[in-house]
Amino acid sequence: MKTLLVKARPVWGFTVKYPSQSAAQETLPYPPPSTLIGALASGYARLLGLPEKDGDKASLTVRLLDYVKYATICIRGYGVKQSDPHRNIVIGFQRKERRRNPRYWYGLQAMGKVYFPDAEVRIVYIVEDGRVDTLAKAAWNILYLGSKEGLITVEEVKVIDIEVVDDDYGETCYMTPKDLAVSRPRRSQEVVFWDWRNRNNYRYGYSPDMSIGYYIPYNGMFYGCIEDCMEIGRLDTTRGVFIRIEEDLVPIPKTILEESKQ
Repeated sequence: MKTLLVKARPVWGFTVKYPSQSAAQETLPYPPPSTLIGALASGYARLLGLPEKDGDKASLTVRLLDYVKYATICIRGYGVKQSDPHRNIVIGFQRKERRRNPRYWYGLQAMGKVYFPDAEVRIVYIVEDGRVDTLAKAAWNILYLGSKEGLITVEEVKVIDIEVVDDDYGETCYMTPKDLAVSRPRRSQEVVFWDWRNRNNYRYGYSPDMSIGYYIPYNGMFYGCIEDCMEIGRLDTTRGVFIRIEEDLVPIPKTILEESKQ
């Protein structure tokens, strides 16, 4: 296994909608792992000239699930979550007798966004050795996080060997699975995402089950972090380990290292 580190800067931030929303579209406060792998999949498709669909029923992201074993993100900067008014096309939801009248073609809807001005995004992927070079090239082709309006500029891509840190206490700016920590870290918020390993969740029209808990940096007012990272009180060493990525500690599931030894 190798670690792929992607450093990028968002133009303004991102939006990742909660599943099954229609009119009022709230956003998740952080990009979930499936969004991170989806961003890499879009770069992979762009690199190899592939469509972003895997057939007619699923996202191309399902192909990368065999190569990407873990994904997490650190946002160095402070972000705020809010909803903006949007004038959206709603003619498809109108009764037939209304569709001829332009008055009913558009509607005002609230669209959730997370603004991260002047932030740096660091995405960590743990990938198979045999695919790391191709995926590193694909990472240079990442253009956005979440919706296609969430543009980012990739500034650096590194391939790093996995360095395990023999400690069960530390601070991290990286999104962390809830079951790796013994207790809720200081300066954090719990969020719930869907299981990114479930291939059904990448099928078009499928409504994923929000069931996997994560901790993200949150100081009570802003998301993300600059110096005030989450403080992991104690890592559950039966489930997780710290690895070092440059100056940062990143908690990862222990099963990933066990798979690499097989």
